[in-house]
Amino acid sequence: MLVAALATAAPITQALGRLRCVVQGCCHGRPVLSAQGIRIRNPMSRIVSLAKLGGQSIHPTPLYSIVANVALAVILFRLWSSNAPWTLIAGLYLCLSSLARFVEEQFRGEPQTPLKASLPIYQWLAAALFAVGLVLMGLPGAAVQSAHALAATAAGAAFLMGLVAAFLMSVDFPNSKRAFSQLTVNSPARPDE
Repeated sequence: MLVAALATAAPITQALGRLRCVVQGCCHGRPVLSAQGIRIRNPMSRIVSLAKLGGQSIHPTPLYSIVANVALAVILFRLWSSNAPWTLIAGLYLCLSSLARFVEEQFRGEPQTPLKASLPIYQWLAAALFAVGLVLMGLPGAAVQSAHALAATAAGAAFLMGLVAAFLMSVDFPNSKRAFSQLTVNSPARPDE
């Protein structure tokens, strides 16, 4: 039941997390025709500082991911409300999210992503998770049961966990040197420094 719940909620969490990608400039796309795409000019964005794509039209890959995750969430919530087996819900999450990620990677343009046999490492990971999802869907599993009421403690715990997730995905620590603590790359020096 817990695995199915996590799989059903994961696309919404991932879609919200992609908003950080828009701010940070990670997970950005490759250049596209000038009439399409988005243009980023913020010098602290990774798109400008690391990929050197400032002002160029690029694929809005975080938006692609958000759209795919919202569609996936609709499918999984429908399965949950139909009392599908937990193995089907979790396996389908792995398969469909992996397919979406595999396609999305084709449009990404981060220069720091390692390649193995001409494919980004994330496409290999997506292929592996797709296979795990297929195996999981083939296993028998108990049907999930929709709750008839929401207890106040469960709602409070869900709200608290949502706040923790939002904090972890969206709070910037500009003076920290730790990896992933900043939404942007090194900020330019202030005039008083």
